[in-house]
Amino acid sequence: MPFKYGRRPSDPAKLARRLRLVDYLPMTLVLPSSVDHSAVGEALGELGNDTVGDCTCAAAGHAIQVADWYGLSEVSTVNTQNILAVYSAITGYNPDDPNSDQGANLLDVLSYWRKTGIVGEKLDAYVAFDPTKVTHWQAVVDLYGVAYIGVWLPATVVNALDSGTVIDWTATTDPVTQDAGHCVAVVGYNASGLVVVTWGQTVTMSYAFAAKYCDEAYAPLMPSWASGKEPNALDVAQLTADLAIVTGGGVIPVDPPTPTPTPTPTPPVPPESEIAKALEAVEKALVKAANEIAKIVKGLT
Repeated sequence: MPFKYGRRPSDPAKLARRLRLVDYLPMTLVLPSSVDHSAVGEALGELGNDTVGDCTCAAAGHAIQVADWYGLSEVSTVNTQNILAVYSAITGYNPDDPNSDQGANLLDVLSYWRKTGIVGEKLDAYVAFDPTKVTHWQAVVDLYGVAYIGVWLPATVVNALDSGTVIDWTATTDPVTQDAGHCVAVVGYNASGLVVVTWGQTVTMSYAFAAKYCDEAYAPLMPSWASGKEPNALDVAQLTADLAIVTGGGVIPVDPPTPTPTPTPTPPVPPESEIAKALEAVEKALVKAANEIAKIVKGLT
């Protein structure tokens, strides 16, 4: 069974302009101990990722399958043919030219998904979150159904795939590499880790693995999910306002700038020669004053 990857790094300039989930969530959230959105009434499928590097589009397809099933109680229209058509539209992939299969980055796919739509469904927005924070993973999966993420698979996973085996993503002994970039949908969590859909099946990804090998993580805000599972846990007005700034080329700062304190001015210190002159002048004035006082005292006596 072949396995393809296909995730490419996102543009650093675009990464700098991402909206962040933590800015729009309430201060406190009560989350269930476990969630699983992997059962969607249909086969999740590889959606072309067994033959081409369309993982970024396949993961979006898996997210839509989850949103339609849990939000609309419907089986989605996602299939291999329409996901490959999206991959072609975004990247220029031509099935007749194997060299055109160059993969895609997450932000280009998310932007296309929001502006144009995938299988007729557009995102309301998407926000980044911190993959090192367990509560962020849980909030996204519980409230918005799916996390759409990019990872760099380590050798332990790649070597198993090369031998035809899909293993759980738990070992963190290998260093981070960019030889096997992959994009997946995270559809559940529990105390042990996260439920990942990849190549049409599910694997467990530990929180430690996610913290080490995941460097892009997003909550895709899907209308089909919200129609049946509206979480009411997002500051939508602020998100909409910030989205307008970002799409217009502006930047939403992650943290407010820290004001620089104004230093207290230090009086200038006069040169040593000037100090000596000043002391000499004071001494002469004191001598003169003493002589005057002596004259006055002598006249009184």
